[in-house]
Amino acid sequence: YGLSVWHSNMIIENNTFSDCGRRAVSLNLYLQMDNPADYRHISNVIIRNNAFLRGYHTTSLDLSTQMTAGDVIEDVYFYNNYVDDSEIAWAGKDEGSNQLFVQQGESRVDNIYIYSNIFVHATTRNILIEGGEDMFVWNNTIFGHNQNIDANPWGNVTLNGPQTIDYRNNIIYDNLVHARVRCNKRFKGQL
Repeated sequence: YGLSVWHSNMIIENNTFSDCGRRAVSLNLYLQMDNPADYRHISNVIIRNNAFLRGYHTTSLDLSTQMTAGDVIEDVYFYNNYVDDSEIAWAGKDEGSNQLFVQQGESRVDNIYIYSNIFVHATTRNILIEGGEDMFVWNNTIFGHNQNIDANPWGNVTLNGPQTIDYRNNIIYDNLVHARVRCNKRFKGQL
């Protein structure tokens, strides 16, 4: 990881993260906590004005709760960041990167704000959100997929099951022409 943290009242700003092997910013609660006194409550996290370049698995923020039902991550603000995977020359099918990833496991994820960012040339997805309670995706510019890879990009934005999603004023340019070409070759023009 570039940075592996889980703390409240944290700010990450004015950094450049490049070529991180797994995640640039890992905010993940993996360990099972059986004692309620050990439950974690992470809130008020600000990630702003950073550059995230050439990522693998997750290019920028990877936020995930896994095992403990009593854990909470809330009030996370990801804004004014630049996320760019255009310089990746090749990625195999297992080496693609979501540019930003949020996942709710057993714990609660709430009030995640993703706004005013620029996402350029993802190798899989620009934004992937799986679960969560209140997600806000506003005013982002999302510019297509990396044309240098032969992996199968999944699309620009995937929203799998957040309870409430406020998705507005985003600009998306999708350039997946090569996917259609591969599909047509596979089905021999039957489409």
